[in-house]
Amino acid sequence: MKKPKVITMLLGLAVMLLPNLQINAQEKQQVKQNEPATNPRKIVSLEVDAIAPTANIFAYKLLPSQMDISTGNSISFYLKSMLCHPGVFTMEDNTTREKYLQMPITDPKWKELKNYRESILRNVYLGARMEPASWQLSSKIVKDRALIELPEAQHLRKLITMLRIRLRAEIACGDFPSAHRTMQTMFRMSEDFSKHPTFIYNLIATSTQNNIFYEIDNWIRKENSPNLYWALTLFTPVPHSMTEAISAQLDFVYMVPTGISITIPQSDQEVDAIIKKNYDVDNVFGTFNELRNNSKLTKEEREILAKKKLESYGLDKKNVAKLGNKQSLYLAEAVDLHQAILLSSCWLNRPYWQCDFSRFNASVFDKREIITSNDIYKIKINEARSKQRFVLLRGIEAVRYFAATHKNRLPKSLQELNQKLKIGLLIDPVSGKEIEYKLEGNKAILYGALVKDRLTNKQEGHFQYEITIRGKPLLDQLTQENKNR
Repeated sequence: MKKPKVITMLLGLAVMLLPNLQINAQEKQQVKQNEPATNPRKIVSLEVDAIAPTANIFAYKLLPSQMDISTGNSISFYLKSMLCHPGVFTMEDNTTREKYLQMPITDPKWKELKNYRESILRNVYLGARMEPASWQLSSKIVKDRALIELPEAQHLRKLITMLRIRLRAEIACGDFPSAHRTMQTMFRMSEDFSKHPTFIYNLIATSTQNNIFYEIDNWIRKENSPNLYWALTLFTPVPHSMTEAISAQLDFVYMVPTGISITIPQSDQEVDAIIKKNYDVDNVFGTFNELRNNSKLTKEEREILAKKKLESYGLDKKNVAKLGNKQSLYLAEAVDLHQAILLSSCWLNRPYWQCDFSRFNASVFDKREIITSNDIYKIKINEARSKQRFVLLRGIEAVRYFAATHKNRLPKSLQELNQKLKIGLLIDPVSGKEIEYKLEGNKAILYGALVKDRLTNKQEGHFQYEITIRGKPLLDQLTQENKNR
């Protein structure tokens, strides 16, 4: 039997195929064109001020303060902002937003966009300061299963783009308190997205963070910008765990229907009645288990194999012998799903550098074409690249911190940086080692390890930051001090 189309899976796969790090025209201009072809990293040059972080380490927290949180469902406010203004989600408005993102941060037009889409985003700001976030999908998942629709997903991505435009406008105007508030809103939305029980929203959460990281570049390069070192140190990027998403994704598409007993014998007619009564979707539960779809085996042979599988997982042999044909097949499917969830959770919750993907090719997923090892790989590699950029940003702020306390001097090495400031190790999530740092004249260079995507055979999505300090270099400062003496 051909597997039914799974809308949410295809939507998630479509998003995974898109570049997770969306680089607009402005960033492309900042990438040096004359760099050697051997360096696949995107070179981002930042001229920054040597500013130390504030003594109050919570001053620029990247999530709203608990004192600002009120009771309510944040998701309903996000959806309300879209329903009240449907006209701004047209293709024409999308084109306008893309033009805004191509404008350099020095463009004077940003002053006109400081209150961009205020009437729409007002509900978003309110929703991001409410909890808990409830997507209210439990009953819908039980009924719709694989055919569940997520029409709001693309509109929520457009809301993120609106917030990004507003964030950049606030940074361009030097309004850092407002920019900080917008940044908190976006990070909170990212966390809310990561709580959705599907892969598509976990990918949107990661994409949202990548948009913020790019605007943090603009924050850092802006004159007199506050140092976000403590804010970045106290923050943990999403996804914190993919276990919930993959478990729910497998469950609501392929889980054994509620009502099938593991101990009380049930006839095939009783099992069919349970499925017909509780679920609207036909054939959803007939695709995961190869036993039920194996036309080469007789009904009795399929039942024997299913019961052997149940016994191998520790179920009582006497109870298993009493189970009906379809009942045993569904329960055999259940234990397969349990193993699949354990396997995927093990891989998805490990750091990228601890994953041996060569051992994951012949997985339970690939055999059944549910979620292949390539899908797992895409999720992990995009997550690793995003978190690597986060660590690099934290390293940049540490360099600014060092320069502020050492007369604009750049650290000679990460060891000196750690020795003077006690910042701890800056671990690259791709390699499991410290990020790379080198000093070339008056320029500090930070970058992480490269990883070649085994699907595209390309090394992409990595960044190399080149930092220079505004003002006179240290050598010029020393020369002037000697003259004054």
